[in-house]
Parts: sequence; C-alpha cells; structure tokens
Amino acid sequence: MELLARLFAPEQKPVSSKVVRNTLFSALQNLLVFPIPFLLIPFILGRVGISEYGSYAVFMTILGFTSLTDLGMFGTLTKHVAEYYAKGDFAALKRLLDTGLMFYLLISILLTGSLWVFAGRLLPILFRNVATPFTELRTLWLIMILTMGTNFLTAPFSSVVLGLQRMDLSSVLGFVGVVSNALFTVVFLVLGWQLRGLIYANLAGAIVSLALLMGSAHKLLPQVSVNPLHFDREEMKEIFSFSWRLYSTQIGSVVQSQIEKVYLAWLVGVTPVGWYNIANSAGMRARRLP
Repeated sequence: MELLARLFAPEQKPVSSKVVRNTLFSALQNLLVFPIPFLLIPFILGRVGISEYGSYAVFMTILGFTSLTDLGMFGTLTKHVAEYYAKGDFAALKRLLDTGLMFYLLISILLTGSLWVFAGRLLPILFRNVATPFTELRTLWLIMILTMGTNFLTAPFSSVVLGLQRMDLSSVLGFVGVVSNALFTVVFLVLGWQLRGLIYANLAGAIVSLALLMGSAHKLLPQVSVNPLHFDREEMKEIFSFSWRLYSTQIGSVVQSQIEKVYLAWLVGVTPVGWYNIANSAGMRARRLP
C-alpha cells in the first residue's frame, strides 16, 4: 500500500528528472514486451491454424482503422491536461475531461452502431472463402465492436497519465495490459475456444486496461470527478480547433500500417493476411529497437 501511495503521490520533480525516468521506464517496457509476440504467435498457430489466425488479423485490422475516428482528440486532451495541470486550474481540467469523455462516448455509439448495421455488407468482402459460419463471424464482429468501444473510453483517462508526464506509470500499465492480453489468449485457447477465444482475449484485455487507467486517473487527480453529462460545448469547439492539426499525421500513420491487410483480405483471402501479419509484426518490432 505504501508503494502505491508513493506511486500516485503528487510530484514536484524537475523536467530533467522526469525525462530520464520516463525514458528508462519506456525502454524497460519495450525490452520486457518485445519477446511476448514471438512466444505467443507460434502457440496461437498451433491451436487455431493459419487460416483462423488470418481471420483474427483481419478483425484486428478493422479495429486499428477505427482509431481514425479519434480526430486527433487524444493528443489534444494530453496537451491540455498538461497545460491546465501546470497552471493548477482544476476547474478547467474537469471541464476538459468531462467534454473529452462525452466526445468518446458519442463516437463509440456512432461507430459501433454503424459497424453493426453494415456488418452484412462488410463481412462477405473481408472474409472470403473462410470455413467459419457467417453467424459465428457476426458474433465475433459484435465482440470486436465492443472491444473498440472499450478502447475508445480509455483515451480520456490515458491522457491524464501522459499529460501529467507519468510515463513510468503508463509503461507499467502498458506492460500489465500486454501480459493480461497474452494470458487471456493462452487460457481461452487452452479451453478450446479457437478464433472466438482470440477475440474474447482482446475484449478482456481492453476491459482490464480501462479499469486500470480509470483507477490511475482517479488516484492522480482525486480532486477531479469526471462526469460526461457536464460537458461544455465551447470547450468542445476549442479542443477541436487544435485536434484537426494533429489529425492529418494520424491518418497517414494508421493507413500506412493497416491498408495492406485490407487489400489482401479483399483481393486474395484471409490466409495471406495471417502470414503477412506475422512478418509485419516482427519487422515493426525490429524497427522500434533503435
């Protein structure tokens, strides 16, 4: 308990100390997380095969594309959290977080509803020549949608952790999230849940991350109680004016990292997506080492 109290205690450290600490924790997180996919992917392939792994990769690709609806809001919230906290303006900080949470709630409702309505058209395009029955794909699509909504709701709370320059805490939470996702994957596959187990593991991991981030934000800012019903329209306009400047870079990053898998699924099939995802994941991690 004393360790947790120290971890979430208010800080008065110079910027140089925070930079050194954040860099060390970020490097340590990357070092610990790096081997997990290389151990997990062979286990997954042994349990579900390359075809179902390819279907799983397609689901995760669509999940990645939904981040485009963020509209640059996450970076904007993080920037303003840092600014308001530095000024000690907790009233503005509460208004910002209330408004940000309402934004993500609205986006989640709109996007989840749209993806569910158009599921009948999208599934035949993305999952060609697969053995999985359409009814099962539709169920998995719903689970993916719920995962997406959960991921969206983590953004305002994550912006608090990063805005307060607590990369040590975000690195620990990120590591716990990756490990919990891996453990859920192993358990569900051992239970014989196949493709459904992979999708469920992502939903369970997202719920764990949301709970941890909500608790961390509350501990870091106990004087701020977030309520999306108290959002402010003028605040929404102000943060939108900043978020659009970040959005163009975000679009390029998401499209560049995901579009090949959509083309493969649409034009060739899900099995090549699985092989491509394995090679691409290894390549991305190797490029991040420097």
